[in-house]
Order: sequence, then C-alpha cells, then structure tokens
Amino acid sequence: MGNCLRKRTNYKPVTYMQAILAIELKGFTQIADTLAFKMENLELTPERIRVSTIEIIKNLITTLTEKYVSNESHYIGGDTFFITFSNFETSLKFASEFLYSCKDLVLEKGLYYIKPNLCIGWGEIKTEGARFYDNTSINAYRTADKAPPYSLWIIGKDTISQFNKLDKYIIKSEKDENTVEIEWRNIIDEVPNLPEIKIPTLLLENEIVFSNSAADSLSKIISFQNEAKSIYAFGGPIPFENAENSVYLKEVIRDIRSEDKKWVIISYLEKKDAASSYYWLELARRLQNLHPNNYTFTAYIIPEKTLIPFSYQIFDNKIVHLGLRSYSLEQNRATMNAAILFKSSRIAERYKDEFTENYRQLKKFTDKDFSILISELGEINPMIVRECNKVIDSLLK
Repeated sequence: MGNCLRKRTNYKPVTYMQAILAIELKGFTQIADTLAFKMENLELTPERIRVSTIEIIKNLITTLTEKYVSNESHYIGGDTFFITFSNFETSLKFASEFLYSCKDLVLEKGLYYIKPNLCIGWGEIKTEGARFYDNTSINAYRTADKAPPYSLWIIGKDTISQFNKLDKYIIKSEKDENTVEIEWRNIIDEVPNLPEIKIPTLLLENEIVFSNSAADSLSKIISFQNEAKSIYAFGGPIPFENAENSVYLKEVIRDIRSEDKKWVIISYLEKKDAASSYYWLELARRLQNLHPNNYTFTAYIIPEKTLIPFSYQIFDNKIVHLGLRSYSLEQNRATMNAAILFKSSRIAERYKDEFTENYRQLKKFTDKDFSILISELGEINPMIVRECNKVIDSLLK
C-alpha cells in the first residue's frame, strides 16, 4: 500500500491542547530476526517481515481513523507511530478498537508477531514535520516502549484529569500518580468486527520475486493493482470462457469504477483467436465509454504466427509484473503460466518509456477505431458474438 498515513508539508508547531497516542510494537526487531532465521529457501528476510508488519499497522490506522477522527497520523520509523486527536475520549475509543483489531489479527489471522503497546498523553504538542519534541509526546513514547503488549496507559496530571472527567471507564492499575493503566476492553460499547485489513504482498527495493503458476501470478497482480494509483498494462486478450480470468476481470472493473486511479492499456490481438479478441475489444470499448476520465485503451492486430512471449503491468512507476507465457495444448493458445516481479524504479522507468512510445504511435481508440479492428478480425460466428456480449453484460451489471 505504501505510506498510507497522512502527512503535511511545511507543518508549523502545534500549541493547542490535544491527545497524543503513541503506539510501539514490542520486540519488533528480535521477532523479525527470529521468524526469518534460516528461511532463505523461501526468500523470507527480517526486512520483509518488518515492512509487512508496518504496512499492516498503517492500513489498520487508516481504516480506524475514518471512524475516529484524528488530526495527524505519523509513522516515525522503526516501530513507533504517533496519532493526535482533538477529543480525548476519541483517542481512548480509537486505542480500544485498535487493540481489539490487533488481538483478532493474532488470534484469527495467525499474525502472532503483532504485539502493540499504547500510551496516551494530553498536552500542548510541539512538532516539526513528523518529529515530536514536547515532554508529553516524549513521555508517552517512553511509557509505551516499556509497557507490556496489549496494554493501554495514560500519563500526566492533565491526561488523568481528562480521563476522570469522563467518569465511566475503568483504571486497571497505577504505576504512580502520573502513570495509569486503563482497562481497554471496557471502553467501546461492543466488540467490533475485525475491519477489512489487507495483508500486503510486499517487495523491497531492487527485490525480484518469481511466481511459478498462473494462479499465483494473478493473485499478485490483483494485490498490487488494488494498492496502485496508476496502472499501465500491455498484453493480449483474456479468454472469455475462463472462470479464473473472470474473477480477475471483476477486480479490474471494480477498480476502474472507483475512478480513483489511472488505467492505460495497450493490447495486441490475434486473428486466429477472433472470439477472444472480439470479447476483449468490446469489453474495452464499453469500459472506455463508461469511464473516459480514468481508463484508456488502444490495440493492434499482430501478424499470424507471431509469438509474443510476455505481458507486463507497471504499478505506480515503481513495480513491474512481467507475465511469462507458454503454449497450452489444452487451450490451443499461449497463456501466462509464470511471472517475475521487479521492484525497481529504474526498471519501471525503462518499461514506462517503451510503453509511452508505443502508445504514442497507436493513439487512444474511438468507437470508429474499434469498429475497424473488429472488421479486420474477420467474420465471427454470431453465436459467439452473442455469448461474448452475454458474458460482458454479466461483468458490467
């Protein structure tokens, strides 16, 4: 997903009273090292585990701050997050649901290495960018860092005063007069359902990952395209009768309909598979007419007996998915059966330059261009045309 937390540039120090929630992940470095020990055969590294964990926590924070309004959310680095709230009780409710959600990730999803500790302070918070340098923030960080996992603390007389005004939540223990542990399980009215938190497929910079099946390749494509804001894709038509591809197409259509990301597609077509080429063209034509602001399509017909051994997608100009094709005796066509993923801005830039040049030569399609290409495919059985349109109607309904 990338850095999903909100940041502001040229941010001036804040001087009004607000709640600051510090989140620390207990044993973060040691756990990653232990889980990755002698896991080279799976290419599992401590860095991959740490980055994946951070992305999960970022996704959870983003999801919950849509419900509990915050001022700022910052990932400081390492295993530390800061979130600020104008309303003290909102910070308590956020903390409670955050811990419930993490508990469910552990007990229901098996992510046993997620061990958060939380502490809330109330004061005049001073920041410079993502750096917090006031005593309230520093003490909240230090308390969370030393606390046991799945505990919620409040620190400082002003914070405890805010808590006592609410007069409805339970103090679990007192370390001293300025450091109090709160019973977080009793803060929200009901135990929430675990929010939809995506477990990310992550690549480290300059990392390469190989997929040895079509199913694994499609799964990775869907994961990265869901997170991306721009997708540039080159490839051939998707067979309309393949159920597995139908699942993928539904994800693509859902993404296009959201209109919050840019899609540009260059497709090659084969006369020998006119049915799939017609299906692909007609689906693309309808999508472009429905979503002209964020979906662009162009295509060309390749000569017979021409083999194009790969397809590719570029996600956010950072990640390239290279689909590898081979001839399938069962389907009598070349299909993707493996893939290579690159996370490299330089490789992505090279593919993007090639894509842009090819697109410039082909130009964006109009309905007239679609009609010309369909006629060039040759005569197509009317029954196949009706079946293709029926499948497209089902996908777009």
